[in-house]
Amino acid sequence: MVPKYYKMEQRDLRRPGHSRETYRVLHERCISGEEFIDHIARHTPFSEATLTGVLIEVAKELGELLATGQSVTLPGIGNFSIGVRAKVERAEKEEHELNAQNIEFDHINFRCSKKLRQDVAGRCLRSGFERVMGQDGVKIRKPAMLIKGRLAGARHYLSIHHVMRIQEYADAMGLSYSAAQRELKAAANDPNSGIEAYGRGNQRVYILARPKPEEPAPAESQDPTTPSV
Repeated sequence: MVPKYYKMEQRDLRRPGHSRETYRVLHERCISGEEFIDHIARHTPFSEATLTGVLIEVAKELGELLATGQSVTLPGIGNFSIGVRAKVERAEKEEHELNAQNIEFDHINFRCSKKLRQDVAGRCLRSGFERVMGQDGVKIRKPAMLIKGRLAGARHYLSIHHVMRIQEYADAMGLSYSAAQRELKAAANDPNSGIEAYGRGNQRVYILARPKPEEPAPAESQDPTTPSV
């Protein structure tokens, strides 16, 4: 199967009023873990049960080592490490001092190994790329989820991670930074989206909308003609 690519035009944030072209691979489907294990089993002497057990243990040990601040290199795959950030509530303060209580886990970094990169580059060189074109000859964009589905995915993400930055939304939904920024801004202004903005400028993040306090019911006025008991 030949990998396909497509072209996107995005606003150039460095040059207002200009656009720039970017090229991306069209990921037609995601290979599940079961399919990946089945693929390995068909090309190696290892059973699916053995491969599944090994991958589970690798993931378990990788998480344990990363959580202690270690950097882990898997042969032929790459290097893993964790990143941290200041907590949201701390980011709003004007103080410059940070301590352990103000820092939290943010993401996992991955740096591909040179061997894997060379292997992929060599395979792509042999197969080449196929450009995805529309019927009218205009480059089509990557199939995207409807905005309703993307916002549902954002709410699910927030139910686990509590805060979300624009770049995280863009990466998860396959959008450009500017498109993700517009969608989240519109969602924050929509009281029915379930998402609201927090912070300003570079510290602006998005969180699940907090439930609004119920307004007290108006006191019933007593009819002056009705005698009190």
